[in-house]
Amino acid sequence: MSLDQAVRGRLASVQAVTAIVAQRIFPEARAQGAALPCIVYGIQDEQRIGGLAAHAGVAKAKVEINMLADSRAAARSLETAVAAALDYWGGTATGAGYSVTIQSSTQQQTMTGYMEPAAGDSVGTFVSTATYLIFYGT
Repeated sequence: MSLDQAVRGRLASVQAVTAIVAQRIFPEARAQGAALPCIVYGIQDEQRIGGLAAHAGVAKAKVEINMLADSRAAARSLETAVAAALDYWGGTATGAGYSVTIQSSTQQQTMTGYMEPAAGDSVGTFVSTATYLIFYGT
């Protein structure tokens, strides 16, 4: 899906984000053994917008960005960097095999939490989750 690629491409191209996570940006699930901090993103809801007679060439999607870190402060710092990358993002996003026109991107909601340590881990994971509503051309 091209929006999926565009979101990852945007996050991976913003220095404030990569200074924190390098290239640890994963679709849907954290790669096994991946170090923290990292980003896990996914498209939660996607709808094509239609007119009375035909598809309008526009879609909207809710994109969930989970920012995982080993401290609350690190998770919040990553949240700030991601917001700078995605909030009010617009224009044409291009990369290997995709080109997507982002019409608007706005942050809708943020939540924070803590995941208890998994088996064998001594420390849990702090999570900051942000949901973005993105309108884009199809």
